[in-house]
Amino acid sequence: MELGVKPPALLSRHQAFWKYVLGPQFIVFLLLVAIASTRQWLGTRDTQNYIDNFNGFNGFSGQFEPGFELLLWVVRLFDGNAIYFLFFCAIIGVGLKFIAINKYSTLVHLAIITYFAKYYFLHEMVQVRAGIAAGIFLVGIRYINEKKIVKFMITVAMAALFHYSALIYLLAYFVCDERIDNRLFVGWLVVAVLIVFSFNLDEYLINRVAEWLPQVALYQELLNYGEYARINFLNPDLLLREACIVLFVLIQKRMAPKIPMYDTWLKMMILSVFTFYLLRRLPVLAFRLSELMDVSMIFMFPGLVMVFKNRFTGFVVFVLVTSMTLFINFSTLQTFF
Repeated sequence: MELGVKPPALLSRHQAFWKYVLGPQFIVFLLLVAIASTRQWLGTRDTQNYIDNFNGFNGFSGQFEPGFELLLWVVRLFDGNAIYFLFFCAIIGVGLKFIAINKYSTLVHLAIITYFAKYYFLHEMVQVRAGIAAGIFLVGIRYINEKKIVKFMITVAMAALFHYSALIYLLAYFVCDERIDNRLFVGWLVVAVLIVFSFNLDEYLINRVAEWLPQVALYQELLNYGEYARINFLNPDLLLREACIVLFVLIQKRMAPKIPMYDTWLKMMILSVFTFYLLRRLPVLAFRLSELMDVSMIFMFPGLVMVFKNRFTGFVVFVLVTSMTLFINFSTLQTFF
Protein backbone atom coordinates (compact mmCIF):
# COMPACT_ATOMS: atom_id res chain seq x y z
CA MET A 1 0.00 0.00 0.00
CA GLU A 2 1.46 3.33 -1.04
CA LEU A 3 1.80 6.23 1.34
CA GLY A 4 -0.40 9.26 1.00
CA VAL A 5 -3.16 9.57 -1.55
CA LYS A 6 -2.87 6.88 -4.18
CA PRO A 7 -2.85 8.70 -7.54
CA PRO A 8 -4.55 7.52 -10.72
CA ALA A 9 -2.25 5.53 -12.99
CA LEU A 10 -1.96 8.38 -15.52
CA LEU A 11 -0.52 10.82 -12.98
CA SER A 12 3.24 11.23 -12.86
CA ARG A 13 5.08 11.09 -9.53
CA HIS A 14 5.45 14.86 -9.67
CA GLN A 15 1.71 15.32 -10.18
CA ALA A 16 0.92 12.77 -7.47
CA PHE A 17 3.18 14.62 -5.02
CA TRP A 18 1.37 17.92 -5.58
CA LYS A 19 -2.01 16.21 -5.40
CA TYR A 20 -1.10 14.94 -1.95
CA VAL A 21 0.42 18.24 -0.77
CA LEU A 22 -2.69 20.14 -1.85
CA GLY A 23 -5.05 17.46 -0.56
CA PRO A 24 -7.21 17.64 2.59
CA GLN A 25 -5.12 15.12 4.52
CA PHE A 26 -1.98 17.22 4.22
CA ILE A 27 -3.90 20.31 5.30
CA VAL A 28 -5.12 18.43 8.39
CA PHE A 29 -1.53 17.35 9.06
CA LEU A 30 -0.30 20.95 8.93
CA LEU A 31 -3.13 22.12 11.17
CA LEU A 32 -2.40 19.46 13.81
CA VAL A 33 1.32 20.28 13.72
CA ALA A 34 0.61 24.01 14.07
CA ILE A 35 -1.68 23.52 17.08
CA ALA A 36 0.68 21.06 18.79
CA SER A 37 3.77 23.21 18.28
CA THR A 38 2.26 26.54 19.33
CA ARG A 39 -0.20 25.08 21.89
CA GLN A 40 -2.82 27.43 20.49
CA TRP A 41 -6.15 27.33 22.34
CA LEU A 42 -4.90 24.59 24.64
CA GLY A 43 -1.75 24.92 26.71
CA THR A 44 -0.51 22.11 28.95
CA ARG A 45 1.49 22.16 32.14
CA ASP A 46 4.16 20.17 30.30
CA THR A 47 4.61 23.01 27.79
CA GLN A 48 6.62 25.08 30.25
CA ASN A 49 8.60 21.99 31.25
CA TYR A 50 9.66 21.41 27.64
CA ILE A 51 10.54 25.07 27.21
CA ASP A 52 12.62 25.01 30.41
CA ASN A 53 14.34 21.79 29.31
CA PHE A 54 15.20 23.36 25.97
CA ASN A 55 16.46 26.64 27.42
CA GLY A 56 18.47 24.82 30.08
CA PHE A 57 20.03 22.26 27.75
CA ASN A 58 23.83 22.27 28.11
CA GLY A 59 24.75 19.13 26.25
CA PHE A 60 24.18 15.40 26.60
CA SER A 61 23.73 14.72 30.29
CA GLY A 62 21.62 11.57 30.37
CA GLN A 63 18.72 13.40 31.97
CA PHE A 64 16.55 12.30 29.05
CA GLU A 65 16.73 9.52 26.49
CA PRO A 66 19.52 9.93 23.87
CA GLY A 67 17.16 10.53 20.94
CA PHE A 68 15.33 13.30 22.75
CA GLU A 69 18.59 14.97 23.81
CA LEU A 70 19.84 14.68 20.22
CA LEU A 71 16.74 16.52 19.05
CA LEU A 72 17.37 19.22 21.67
CA TRP A 73 20.99 19.50 20.51
CA VAL A 74 20.12 19.75 16.80
CA VAL A 75 17.62 22.57 17.31
CA ARG A 76 20.05 24.43 19.59
CA LEU A 77 22.80 23.90 17.01
CA PHE A 78 20.83 25.92 14.47
CA ASP A 79 20.07 28.64 17.02
CA GLY A 80 16.40 27.70 17.16
CA ASN A 81 14.19 28.72 20.03
CA ALA A 82 11.78 26.64 22.11
CA ILE A 83 8.95 27.09 19.61
CA TYR A 84 11.16 25.59 16.88
CA PHE A 85 11.83 22.66 19.16
CA LEU A 86 8.13 22.06 19.81
CA PHE A 87 7.55 22.43 16.06
CA PHE A 88 10.06 19.68 15.21
CA CYS A 89 8.59 17.43 17.91
CA ALA A 90 5.12 17.95 16.44
CA ILE A 91 6.27 17.24 12.88
CA ILE A 92 7.92 14.00 13.98
CA GLY A 93 5.10 12.85 16.27
CA VAL A 94 2.18 13.68 13.98
CA GLY A 95 4.12 12.76 10.84
CA LEU A 96 4.98 9.25 12.03
CA LYS A 97 1.34 8.59 12.94
CA PHE A 98 0.18 9.78 9.51
CA ILE A 99 2.76 7.60 7.75
CA ALA A 100 1.67 4.54 9.75
CA ILE A 101 -2.02 5.25 9.13
CA ASN A 102 -1.50 5.58 5.38
CA LYS A 103 0.67 2.50 5.39
CA TYR A 104 -1.62 0.10 7.24
CA SER A 105 -5.18 1.43 7.31
CA THR A 106 -7.80 0.87 4.61
CA LEU A 107 -9.97 3.56 6.22
CA VAL A 108 -7.43 6.35 6.42
CA HIS A 109 -9.70 9.26 7.28
CA LEU A 110 -11.47 7.33 10.04
CA ALA A 111 -8.10 6.25 11.44
CA ILE A 112 -6.99 9.91 11.54
CA ILE A 113 -10.19 10.79 13.43
CA THR A 114 -9.48 7.97 15.91
CA TYR A 115 -5.90 9.18 16.35
CA PHE A 116 -7.15 12.70 17.02
CA ALA A 117 -9.74 11.53 19.54
CA LYS A 118 -7.53 9.06 21.37
CA TYR A 119 -3.90 10.12 21.10
CA TYR A 120 -3.33 13.52 19.53
CA PHE A 121 -3.60 15.61 22.70
CA LEU A 122 -1.93 13.01 24.91
CA HIS A 123 1.02 12.27 22.62
CA GLU A 124 1.65 15.56 20.88
CA MET A 125 0.98 17.93 23.79
CA VAL A 126 1.72 15.98 26.96
CA GLN A 127 3.72 12.77 26.52
CA VAL A 128 5.81 14.03 23.59
CA ARG A 129 8.68 11.56 24.00
CA ALA A 130 6.30 8.61 24.32
CA GLY A 131 4.38 9.91 21.30
CA ILE A 132 7.47 9.89 19.11
CA ALA A 133 8.41 6.42 20.39
CA ALA A 134 4.93 5.08 19.61
CA GLY A 135 5.09 6.59 16.12
CA ILE A 136 8.42 4.91 15.36
CA PHE A 137 7.03 1.58 16.52
CA LEU A 138 3.88 1.90 14.41
CA VAL A 139 5.87 2.58 11.24
CA GLY A 140 7.94 -0.58 11.78
CA ILE A 141 5.24 -2.88 13.17
CA ARG A 142 4.99 -4.74 9.86
CA TYR A 143 8.21 -6.55 10.75
CA ILE A 144 6.19 -8.61 13.23
CA ASN A 145 4.04 -10.08 10.47
CA GLU A 146 7.01 -10.37 8.13
CA LYS A 147 8.98 -12.28 10.82
CA LYS A 148 11.97 -9.97 10.43
CA ILE A 149 13.15 -9.97 14.02
CA VAL A 150 16.38 -7.99 13.43
CA LYS A 151 14.55 -5.10 11.75
CA PHE A 152 11.89 -5.20 14.44
CA MET A 153 14.53 -5.06 17.19
CA ILE A 154 16.13 -2.06 15.47
CA THR A 155 12.71 -0.37 15.31
CA VAL A 156 12.09 -0.90 19.02
CA ALA A 157 15.64 0.27 19.84
CA MET A 158 15.01 3.48 17.88
CA ALA A 159 11.72 3.98 19.73
CA ALA A 160 13.47 3.41 23.08
CA LEU A 161 15.92 6.20 22.20
CA PHE A 162 12.99 8.56 22.78
CA HIS A 163 11.33 6.73 25.66
CA TYR A 164 12.73 3.71 27.48
CA SER A 165 9.21 2.42 28.14
CA ALA A 166 9.04 1.53 24.44
CA LEU A 167 11.03 -1.61 25.27
CA ILE A 168 7.64 -3.12 26.19
CA TYR A 169 7.07 -3.43 22.43
CA LEU A 170 9.56 -6.31 22.35
CA LEU A 171 6.82 -8.40 23.91
CA ALA A 172 4.60 -7.82 20.88
CA TYR A 173 6.91 -9.75 18.54
CA PHE A 174 6.57 -12.95 20.52
CA VAL A 175 2.83 -12.88 21.29
CA CYS A 176 1.35 -11.24 18.18
CA ASP A 177 1.26 -14.53 16.31
CA GLU A 178 -1.86 -15.24 14.28
CA ARG A 179 -1.44 -18.95 15.02
CA ILE A 180 -2.39 -18.22 18.65
CA ASP A 181 -6.17 -18.17 18.95
CA ASN A 182 -7.31 -14.93 20.56
CA ARG A 183 -9.85 -16.62 22.84
CA LEU A 184 -7.12 -18.94 24.08
CA PHE A 185 -4.75 -15.97 24.38
CA VAL A 186 -7.20 -14.13 26.63
CA GLY A 187 -7.67 -17.28 28.73
CA TRP A 188 -3.92 -17.67 29.23
CA LEU A 189 -3.57 -14.05 30.30
CA VAL A 190 -6.45 -14.32 32.77
CA VAL A 191 -4.80 -17.36 34.37
CA ALA A 192 -1.45 -15.55 34.43
CA VAL A 193 -2.96 -12.51 36.16
CA LEU A 194 -4.67 -14.70 38.76
CA ILE A 195 -1.41 -16.51 39.51
CA VAL A 196 0.53 -13.25 39.76
CA PHE A 197 -2.05 -11.72 42.09
CA SER A 198 -2.34 -14.84 44.25
CA PHE A 199 1.40 -15.02 44.99
CA ASN A 200 2.16 -11.25 44.85
CA LEU A 201 4.60 -11.89 42.03
CA ASP A 202 3.92 -8.45 40.55
CA GLU A 203 5.57 -6.71 43.51
CA TYR A 204 8.60 -9.01 43.29
CA LEU A 205 9.01 -8.46 39.54
CA ILE A 206 8.67 -4.69 39.81
CA ASN A 207 11.33 -4.58 42.53
CA ARG A 208 13.71 -6.62 40.39
CA VAL A 209 13.15 -4.42 37.34
CA ALA A 210 13.68 -1.28 39.45
CA GLU A 211 17.18 -2.53 40.29
CA TRP A 212 18.36 -2.01 36.70
CA LEU A 213 15.88 0.58 35.37
CA PRO A 214 16.26 3.92 37.24
CA GLN A 215 12.97 5.25 35.83
CA VAL A 216 11.03 2.44 37.50
CA ALA A 217 12.83 3.14 40.77
CA LEU A 218 11.81 6.81 40.42
CA TYR A 219 8.18 5.78 39.93
CA GLN A 220 8.42 3.70 43.11
CA GLU A 221 9.83 6.66 45.02
CA LEU A 222 7.02 8.93 43.82
CA LEU A 223 4.53 6.26 44.84
CA ASN A 224 5.98 6.20 48.35
CA TYR A 225 5.33 9.95 48.58
CA GLY A 226 1.73 9.39 47.56
CA GLU A 227 2.08 10.73 44.00
CA TYR A 228 0.49 8.82 41.09
CA ALA A 229 -0.81 6.36 43.68
CA ARG A 230 -4.38 5.98 42.47
CA ILE A 231 -5.55 3.34 40.01
CA ASN A 232 -9.12 2.61 39.04
CA PHE A 233 -10.01 -0.65 37.32
CA LEU A 234 -13.48 0.72 36.55
CA ASN A 235 -12.27 3.79 34.69
CA PRO A 236 -14.32 4.50 31.51
CA ASP A 237 -11.35 4.20 29.13
CA LEU A 238 -10.47 0.71 30.35
CA LEU A 239 -14.09 -0.45 30.30
CA LEU A 240 -14.57 0.86 26.74
CA ARG A 241 -11.39 -0.88 25.64
CA GLU A 242 -12.50 -4.16 27.21
CA ALA A 243 -15.91 -3.93 25.53
CA CYS A 244 -14.28 -3.35 22.14
CA ILE A 245 -11.90 -6.27 22.68
CA VAL A 246 -14.83 -8.61 23.39
CA LEU A 247 -16.58 -7.39 20.22
CA PHE A 248 -13.49 -7.69 18.02
CA VAL A 249 -12.71 -11.19 19.31
CA LEU A 250 -16.27 -12.35 18.60
CA ILE A 251 -16.28 -11.02 15.02
CA GLN A 252 -12.64 -11.71 14.16
CA LYS A 253 -13.36 -14.27 11.41
CA ARG A 254 -15.53 -11.79 9.55
CA MET A 255 -13.36 -8.73 10.18
CA ALA A 256 -9.83 -10.09 9.80
CA PRO A 257 -9.90 -10.09 5.96
CA LYS A 258 -11.09 -6.47 5.94
CA ILE A 259 -8.49 -4.93 8.27
CA PRO A 260 -4.78 -5.42 7.51
CA MET A 261 -2.88 -6.98 10.45
CA TYR A 262 -6.15 -7.41 12.35
CA ASP A 263 -4.77 -10.14 14.61
CA THR A 264 -1.68 -8.10 15.53
CA TRP A 265 -3.71 -5.00 16.41
CA LEU A 266 -6.19 -7.06 18.44
CA LYS A 267 -3.50 -8.85 20.45
CA MET A 268 -1.90 -5.50 21.25
CA MET A 269 -5.24 -4.22 22.54
CA ILE A 270 -5.54 -7.33 24.71
CA LEU A 271 -1.98 -6.85 25.99
CA SER A 272 -2.71 -3.21 26.84
CA VAL A 273 -5.51 -4.26 29.20
CA PHE A 274 -3.58 -7.04 30.92
CA THR A 275 -0.49 -4.84 31.24
CA PHE A 276 -2.67 -2.38 33.14
CA TYR A 277 -3.81 -5.09 35.57
CA LEU A 278 -0.39 -6.68 36.04
CA LEU A 279 1.25 -3.36 36.95
CA ARG A 280 -1.46 -2.29 39.39
CA ARG A 281 1.11 -1.74 42.17
CA LEU A 282 2.82 0.96 40.12
CA PRO A 283 -0.04 3.00 38.60
CA VAL A 284 2.06 5.48 36.62
CA LEU A 285 3.89 2.64 34.85
CA ALA A 286 0.63 0.75 34.35
CA PHE A 287 -0.89 3.74 32.56
CA ARG A 288 2.22 4.44 30.47
CA LEU A 289 2.81 0.90 29.19
CA SER A 290 -0.88 0.27 28.65
CA GLU A 291 -1.14 3.46 26.58
CA LEU A 292 1.86 2.48 24.48
CA MET A 293 0.26 -0.86 23.68
CA ASP A 294 -3.22 0.37 22.86
CA VAL A 295 -2.08 2.62 20.00
CA SER A 296 -3.49 -0.27 17.98
CA MET A 297 -6.93 1.26 18.60
CA ILE A 298 -6.09 3.79 15.86
CA PHE A 299 -6.39 0.95 13.36
CA MET A 300 -9.15 -1.09 15.02
CA PHE A 301 -11.81 1.51 15.82
CA PRO A 302 -12.43 2.38 12.13
CA GLY A 303 -13.49 -1.25 11.68
CA LEU A 304 -16.65 -0.44 13.64
CA VAL A 305 -18.18 0.96 10.44
CA MET A 306 -17.94 -2.53 8.90
CA VAL A 307 -19.48 -4.41 11.83
CA PHE A 308 -23.04 -3.72 10.68
CA LYS A 309 -24.57 -4.48 7.29
CA ASN A 310 -25.89 -0.94 7.20
CA ARG A 311 -22.79 1.26 6.86
CA PHE A 312 -24.65 4.30 8.18
CA THR A 313 -25.38 2.45 11.43
CA GLY A 314 -21.72 1.47 11.64
CA PHE A 315 -20.65 5.06 11.06
CA VAL A 316 -22.98 6.29 13.80
CA VAL A 317 -21.48 3.73 16.22
CA PHE A 318 -17.99 4.82 15.20
CA VAL A 319 -18.84 8.48 15.84
CA LEU A 320 -20.33 7.66 19.24
CA VAL A 321 -17.32 5.58 20.32
CA THR A 322 -14.72 8.12 19.16
CA SER A 323 -16.74 10.94 20.76
CA MET A 324 -16.78 9.00 24.04
CA THR A 325 -13.04 8.43 23.69
CA LEU A 326 -12.38 12.14 23.15
CA PHE A 327 -14.56 13.08 26.13
CA ILE A 328 -12.86 10.47 28.37
CA ASN A 329 -9.42 11.68 27.33
CA PHE A 330 -10.21 15.31 28.08
CA SER A 331 -11.64 14.31 31.45
CA THR A 332 -8.53 12.24 32.23
CA LEU A 333 -6.08 14.84 30.96
CA GLN A 334 -7.50 17.71 33.02
CA THR A 335 -4.59 17.29 35.45
CA PHE A 336 -2.18 18.08 32.59
CA PHE A 337 -3.93 21.19 31.27
